[in-house]
Amino acid sequence: MRIKIFRNKMLWLSALVLSGGLACWGAYALIGSEVDAQGLLHEPFFLIPIGWLFIFASLTVAGLSLIMYLVQALRKLLIQEKN
Repeated sequence: MRIKIFRNKMLWLSALVLSGGLACWGAYALIGSEVDAQGLLHEPFFLIPIGWLFIFASLTVAGLSLIMYLVQALRKLLIQEKN
């Protein structure tokens, strides 16, 4: 039961981090970029790699949660076969 609760928390964390990554990309699109009078480009470029980092972190956490689910299901199946 404790593993199931932990796995649910991991899925919520994954969804939260995923939404953070999408928010970074959305903020980059909303803020946009501009060129000033001297020809210097101003853009919030840092939001792109941070967004990718959040997306990959979210996929990692979701993958770990899936692995935990599969291990738990396999253990349950093996225990049932023993009995």
